This record gives sequence, structure tokens and C-alpha cells, in this order.
Amino acid sequence: MNDDYMKYRSITRCNHVNVNEEVTLNIVIGTRTRLNPPLPEEYWGNAAIFKPIKVKAGELLENQLGYAALLINKVVASQNYEEVIDSYKGWVEKPVIVSKISIFVANKLTISSSPKFSVYSCDFGWGKPVGVRSGMANKGDGKVTLFPGVEEGSVDIEVCLVPSTLLAMENDEEFMEFVTV
Repeated sequence: MNDDYMKYRSITRCNHVNVNEEVTLNIVIGTRTRLNPPLPEEYWGNAAIFKPIKVKAGELLENQLGYAALLINKVVASQNYEEVIDSYKGWVEKPVIVSKISIFVANKLTISSSPKFSVYSCDFGWGKPVGVRSGMANKGDGKVTLFPGVEEGSVDIEVCLVPSTLLAMENDEEFMEFVTV
């Protein structure tokens, strides 16, 4: 998730969000190893929670890049067994059905990824995949998906943004400095 904070800042800047408006980065945190006992490697199913990171646009942009990284890292690091169980209990008491409308709205960016999800090792009888995408149900403005790439150590990045934001990012110095290294 090391470049998520850079995208968070760049997309906020490129969307010209008012400095007093709240911007949200939704991240999906895997809970398999955070449970006690941890779920076994063979567990076939989802084990994750959504966690929002909220900050005023001005605060996000006035601070250095490390500030955004710190916000994300604090949330991820705080997700221990108790926090995960509280999240699950809270959902059981007040279920929230996640929909595109609730995730993909103005001033929100949603990032999902897992280095453990080996998408290129799946073989359904046709051979190993040459490309992997997340599918139409998992798309909307502000959605970023990261997969381990086909080559060792590489990453596939799928970004869904409106064209005006993508064009503005092309002129965002901080973003372009990061992606052209």
C-alpha cells in the first residue's frame, strides 16, 4: 500500500476539492491473520473489513507526503483482534450492505489489494491467465485495485477515474515524479 497515500493526495488535488471538505480513503484490510486463532491458509472466502481514513482536503495537501502515509499506517496497524471483532459485531448489530453508491461518491477513493491473492496462479483448465481485471461489479470513479503482477515483484494497477481527473494527474508534479521513477 506504499503508493496509496500518493494517489490519495494527487486525486484530491486534481479534483480541486475545497480545503474545508472532508476526503475519505476507504481501504480494505484483510483479517485472516488478525483473528485468534487465525484463519487457515485453506480458508476459501472473504475475511476483510472496510476502514475509512478521513481528513480535511486542506490538511491532507498542506502536509508532506509522509503525513498521508502515517494516516493510513495508523489505521492498518490498529487493526488487531479486538478491533476486528468489534467491527464484525458492529456490522451484525447494524448491517451495512456495501454498494457502489456508498463507496464511489465524490471525495472518496477506495483502494483494495492483497499481495497474498495470487491471481496469476489460477488455472481453470485454459492455462494461466495473461491478464487479470477486477470486473464490472467492482468499478466506479475513485476505485484503485492492486494485484501482484505476472512477473515476480511486479504489480498490476487498475485505476478507475473520470477522464478529467486522469488528465489533471498527468500535470500533477508529485504524482508524475512518483510514477516515472
